Amino acid sequence: MRVRRIFIIACSILWCAVSFALAETAGLPTIEAQINLDTTTGAITITTNQEAVPTADWLEVKGTAYYGKLPPIAPVPMSSGWTPEASYITGNSWLGLRGDTYHRHIITVTVPSTNRVAVTGRIIEDRVEGNNRHVQFRFDGPSSSLGIFVGPYDLQETSHGELMLQTYFEPSQAQLSNSYLAASATFIDWFEAQIGPYPYDSFSVVSAPIPVGLGFAGLTYISRDILSHSYMVGRSLAHEILHSWWGNKVLVDYDSGNWSEGLTTFIADYGLAESESPEVARQMRMDWIRQLDVMNKTDMRALTQFRNSSHNGGIQAEGYGKVALVFKMLRFEIGHDAFWEGLQAFYEDNKDKTASWADLQMAFEGSAGRGLQGFFAQWVARSGLPQIYLDGAQRVNGNNVRLSLRQSEPAYGLLLPVLIETTDGPEQQLIRLSESLKTITLSTQARPLSVQIDPDFNIARHPAAQELAPTLANAFEMVGFNAILADPDALEAKQAQAIVQNILDFELNWDTMASTYQADLVFGATEQLNAYYRTKTGREFPHGRSGVARVWVEADQDGRLTLYLSADDVTQAVIQMQYLRYYGSKSYVSFLNGSGHTYGTLPGQGGALKITLPD
Repeated sequence: MRVRRIFIIACSILWCAVSFALAETAGLPTIEAQINLDTTTGAITITTNQEAVPTADWLEVKGTAYYGKLPPIAPVPMSSGWTPEASYITGNSWLGLRGDTYHRHIITVTVPSTNRVAVTGRIIEDRVEGNNRHVQFRFDGPSSSLGIFVGPYDLQETSHGELMLQTYFEPSQAQLSNSYLAASATFIDWFEAQIGPYPYDSFSVVSAPIPVGLGFAGLTYISRDILSHSYMVGRSLAHEILHSWWGNKVLVDYDSGNWSEGLTTFIADYGLAESESPEVARQMRMDWIRQLDVMNKTDMRALTQFRNSSHNGGIQAEGYGKVALVFKMLRFEIGHDAFWEGLQAFYEDNKDKTASWADLQMAFEGSAGRGLQGFFAQWVARSGLPQIYLDGAQRVNGNNVRLSLRQSEPAYGLLLPVLIETTDGPEQQLIRLSESLKTITLSTQARPLSVQIDPDFNIARHPAAQELAPTLANAFEMVGFNAILADPDALEAKQAQAIVQNILDFELNWDTMASTYQADLVFGATEQLNAYYRTKTGREFPHGRSGVARVWVEADQDGRLTLYLSADDVTQAVIQMQYLRYYGSKSYVSFLNGSGHTYGTLPGQGGALKITLPD
């Protein structure tokens, strides 16, 4: 089972019975067990002819049966849980099986006829008899990937070739089914063309009553609270569907590092960004680099140490963003065709197996026709990121540019894009940099005017000074702020201080005569703050009147941060900005009705990796 988020289903059931048949079928051992679950109390009974003893701590052995009570659904969800409204059983601890050994599971679930059953695997039979519904399904795979979920769903389904696509939504959200079914078909076709045939008989999207989730082979949960959000039927759904290939059909060797999340992010999330526009893709790369750059360098780990998404945000930045950048650079290094050929070979060779970074390297070396040991050693087995410096650039002999480059040690082997603006327009060139210091001369077709290294952030690296505009996450990293009012006479000081303190849980120094911290904060009503900003910068902030409250951060030439907060009604600022922390990757956000209204990142200026050549 590949866990990305945890969702739990809503259902109102009295009991359910699950049976498995034990036999040798198609070379796979098949499991038989009987489960009785009283969802009004969570009481559960399991009978089985297996000798293995369940490891779930909520079960005890009594003869040939196991009795217990499902644990209540908790803020940090476990592999199985219960409330009077919802019950779910996942994984294999309740079966006593260990590891990722493959079995054939023939499962029959009996529930009240008012309920539907969503499962991993292919439904063989779904019939109503009296007051009960009997659903039989088969799942071939590791028992750790099992999931059984019951609820009063509206089931809508459609065939897509030989596949069955299904949505299990609450009746009040049934109108969303068509968009999810259509999007599922589109994404499956897309990934099949890139990788290989979809590995299961069906794909189901199941509504969940709480904003957490579980991802399974051929099934995903989506919280009912976000089902209607456009990003869910877009990138998030694509991401979950792609995990049917990566993480479920090809299992992850977690001991050597989880490559699955980053590869899925690259192909699904980034692939959709690329299809939208080059600028959207560039923005995604910039966001990844920002997230990596705010990490403490001593906390960075090799990608071989990333396990799963339950790690903290910094390690997630490595396991998702950095890994995606590594695959982006690999595609650039070996070429588009060789990249997809290697990925298809990796999939074909590792279906129903546990695969590692070494298996990926082997597949790409085969498609590239050369060794890639150096590439994988520096990006996967080594922690941290390179820092690149452009120490100098000068025009020589007419249309030539001499560059002095430097990078942090020990040096990486880098394929650096270079943008040279000329009198006839921009020229793109590439530089191989494997030394700590290098001087290189580049020829251009016309008179060069400026030079910039990696302007589109195609390389996983630390950004140079002033290259990226700061984000709110940079401000959130600060210990405290020197705080002032945009108009000292407009608000009673204690009232203003209390408002800001409730928005930001930081140390605030309101003594204007003493500069205690390395960052400043300015707070005020909309027009007062805008007037202050105009006086300080000589311009208007473009989003200074968006929504009813807004926050933005800027840095001066020395890198000193200033955080601005304004609201049309300052007494409502706390309520409007309650979700401010969710926008750490943005430079600015405005709020309306207590949620983000307008947000984004400010453009960088090239910083230390851009030099304008003197006339």
